[in-house]
Amino acid sequence: MEVDAGRAVAGVEGPELSLRYGVDGSSVFVRADDALDAEAALRLLWYLATRELGGVLVHACAVEAGGKAALVTGVSGTGKTTIARHCQALGARLLSDEMIQVLPGRRVHGTPFRSDRRCVGTPGGADLKLWLTIDKGPDEAFTPWPGRDVMRTSVAQMFSLPELAPPNEAGRLASLLDGVATRRFRCRNHPDAAAFLLAALEAEP
Repeated sequence: MEVDAGRAVAGVEGPELSLRYGVDGSSVFVRADDALDAEAALRLLWYLATRELGGVLVHACAVEAGGKAALVTGVSGTGKTTIARHCQALGARLLSDEMIQVLPGRRVHGTPFRSDRRCVGTPGGADLKLWLTIDKGPDEAFTPWPGRDVMRTSVAQMFSLPELAPPNEAGRLASLLDGVATRRFRCRNHPDAAAFLLAALEAEP
C-alpha cells in the first residue's frame, strides 16, 4: 500500500474519518492536507490491512499480561483510558487505549493510535481471553453479558467504512469472538479496578 497526495478519487465524510482516497488493487491513494488528514489516512490503511487479514478494528483498549489480553469496550467517558493507565501502572503491557486489531485465532494486536498522550501503546499481539464492556460503579464486579447485547455493543464500537467493508462484517466479528469469555465489567476509577481485572485475566486458562 502507498499514500499519494495527488490521486484521491473518492471521499469519506462521517464520524469515523473525513478523507479523500482511492483504492486501486493493492494500492491506496490518499489526499492528506494536514496532520489530521494524515492520521485519518493511517486509520484507513490499518482498516484495509485488518480487513485483508480477516479481522476487524475496534474502538477499545487492550492490555496484556503473561501473553493473555483483555479487551475493554465502552462508550466514550466510561473509563477505558483510565483502566488502561491503572493496568500500566501495575506492570501490564498496553496494546492501545484507542483502537485494537482483532484477528482470527483469538489474537489481538495494538495500533499506533491513542486517545491520551500518556497512553503509548506497544506493537505485538497477545491471545484474547476477555472481551469486556465497562460501566462505572461503586465496586469491582463481573456480571453476565448476554450474547445479543455483546454483539449490539461490540458492533457499535467497530471501526467500519461501509464503502470498503467486507460482506457481513458483523458476522466476521461474531466468529472472531467465538470461544472468548465476555463479561460486563463494573468498576471504580481506582487502581484496585486494574488489580481486579489483571487477577481475572491471570485466572483465564
